[in-house]
Amino acid sequence: MHFRNALSAAAAVEQINKEMKVISTINKEIEQPVQRESSDITNQYSIYGRLMTIWWQRVLTKVWTMTIFSTN
Repeated sequence: MHFRNALSAAAAVEQINKEMKVISTINKEIEQPVQRESSDITNQYSIYGRLMTIWWQRVLTKVWTMTIFSTN
């Protein structure tokens, strides 16, 4: 059972790392010093905010699930 929990945790960490790379790429695109309309910048930060919200929801769900189903 502990082995399965460890594999589950490793898979969750791997997925989180992949999602962080995507968020990092988006963040770099947002920070590029390109002349943009203010509405474009607002839209990009709005998308970034939604991605961060989704990411945190996934992280907390995975941690909660692993905590609930882990055996002590």
